Amino acid sequence: MRPSLLPKKYLQLADGSKRDVSDLEFGDPPNYSKFFTDGTLRSYGTATAWDDLRVPAERTKKIVSKEAKDQAYKGGVVIKFENNTDQGIAFAVQLPHPWLEGSDIDFHVHYVLPVSGSGAGAENIKFDFTHSWANINSEFPTETSVPVILDVQDGTAHFSRKLEMGNLDATDKTLSSQIICSPFKEWCQRARYVHWRYLRYRS
Repeated sequence: MRPSLLPKKYLQLADGSKRDVSDLEFGDPPNYSKFFTDGTLRSYGTATAWDDLRVPAERTKKIVSKEAKDQAYKGGVVIKFENNTDQGIAFAVQLPHPWLEGSDIDFHVHYVLPVSGSGAGAENIKFDFTHSWANINSEFPTETSVPVILDVQDGTAHFSRKLEMGNLDATDKTLSSQIICSPFKEWCQRARYVHWRYLRYRS
């Protein structure tokens, strides 16, 4: 039987006994977990865990006049970014309550190449991860862009791959804050399909 939380500030252990959790900590600072008197469990340092805030293709919007394309692929539909064309998608997310407040966010995408690279020289794809992040009852700031260049000359077609696209500084950011995001492809020498976008956060 797993330990279970009771109302107020007690933890019921497997043997049926109760323990006051007012100052109950597991591990040693700065890497530890702690129960608070309202029953909340929080972890710090290396005791924290990573999770992904997932944004599938069907939840994104196309950028007007720079629309990425829908592409039938392997029995489903993914987003296609074409050669030599500026294209983008957009979406917005709310930071979930399990997020460790104030911890930075990593952004990455999962992609697949429809054609293998030639291996004969640079075949670059340039993305700008544009975003604006605001707390509740705060003004959205001017958007910030993080450029990322990916050379796919040695890439193999139809392999699922991941591209890290930047770290978002979460200083002073709070729970339920909102991020407006736009992964924008400025140019490329090779088409690419994107099927998932992830904001990776500590919980």
